[in-house]
Amino acid sequence: MSGPKSERVSLQVQLRIRLENEKALQVNAVYKAVKAYMETLQPALELEGRIHNHPLCGVVAECEARGDGVPEAIRESIERFRQIQNTYQKVCEEVKNQRLPSFVRFGADTVHDVRETGNRVVSQIREMEEELADRIRDLVERYEKEVASVERPIREYVKDGEMVRFLEQAAHIVGGMTDREENRFRHDVAMSWMRGTEDKDASIRRIEEYVLSDGVSAKRKRQLMAIHGKIQGLFAENEGNEPRDDGLMVTYLSELRECASGIESERERFEDRYSEYYAHCLAVPCEPKERSEFVDIEALEVEVAERKEEVNERACNEYVQAQMEEVMAARGYQVESAILRPVNKGWRKCFPATGGGTGLNVYLSEDKHLMMEVVAIGEGALSEEECEGITREQAAFCRMHPDILEELEKRGVHFEAVMRKPVGECLKKVNGKDASETMERKTDERKKKDGPRERVLDS
Repeated sequence: MSGPKSERVSLQVQLRIRLENEKALQVNAVYKAVKAYMETLQPALELEGRIHNHPLCGVVAECEARGDGVPEAIRESIERFRQIQNTYQKVCEEVKNQRLPSFVRFGADTVHDVRETGNRVVSQIREMEEELADRIRDLVERYEKEVASVERPIREYVKDGEMVRFLEQAAHIVGGMTDREENRFRHDVAMSWMRGTEDKDASIRRIEEYVLSDGVSAKRKRQLMAIHGKIQGLFAENEGNEPRDDGLMVTYLSELRECASGIESERERFEDRYSEYYAHCLAVPCEPKERSEFVDIEALEVEVAERKEEVNERACNEYVQAQMEEVMAARGYQVESAILRPVNKGWRKCFPATGGGTGLNVYLSEDKHLMMEVVAIGEGALSEEECEGITREQAAFCRMHPDILEELEKRGVHFEAVMRKPVGECLKKVNGKDASETMERKTDERKKKDGPRERVLDS
């Protein structure tokens, strides 16, 4: 006879491969849903970029540099433009960091139908995706409408103010034009002037945006900062008004475009891998890290590999748990009212006996040791009567134990070794509400009465 028993558990190779493949199929379905969800954020990211690099930013800066020479109405429009930019910048920041709700997870107690669990998560993500898409669409529309309300007067003021002097000097050019042709001419020249003032600022803002982006490698960031220095240097000698060499400016802008192309490719790869990482976190389940917590895609790859390993271990743990439930149900234990308590990367489950008062406490540890022990179920400290009852049930369980192992072996659960503790050496009581344990060892007097116990390791 013996008390608690602990076995080293492993699964048949082909069984483990099948379980991992089944789980991988479901995680892949979730990954595709997560990726679609993340792509739904793209309009918000693009809006953030438009806010940061809006063509009017350079024009506004030029107006503000004129100080008191700007009419009151235009200053009010500029102030409103700044407010709109700041407000929507914050909203975009909030939206792009939108995370899936905590209930979108692979349930910790769902072990029988992996496909059903995966499909449920996919369905939840798609529902969230639709809600997010509507929210972002509304956000973009509201921004465009509000900016348009202040953009026109600012552009008209700049265009008219800059064109007065030009038209005085080029009256012969517009003299023979129709009103429509003259208006078009004014617009084209004004736009040309504004583009000239924006090239530097827009380029600098674009570089800053990329340097702060998630998923951009350190090498790319160094390239960006080198281009940043070159562009700044072109304007330094002319008090920041015009580049000292238009040809070099064109060259540096070309370098920036080429570098930006490589960065966009890196960012796409990073986003794809982040979606995969996020899906595996839902399957573990664990809380995903923010994008900004990864210094580069290599660091993200390490996390993806670790989460994959955890998901595979979970698939095996779930299988052992499901088979244990079926085996114990066949032997009269109450599986439906069993109490599950996740423990680290394993689990503990207490199966009440049909007669009540006692049950079988089963614990699978992180290092794959499966322990089975008879316990009392209830609240409070162990009574003398309960101690006697556990000891009797332990003896009865000993006769059942080999049969349980044999049945689990047929189901692909292999046991490498068995460790048995003597009857009565360790008596436990499990709370019937949350499966927490209280332990009470036998008194020294009882130990003396019953004699010494020895641990036996069966190979």
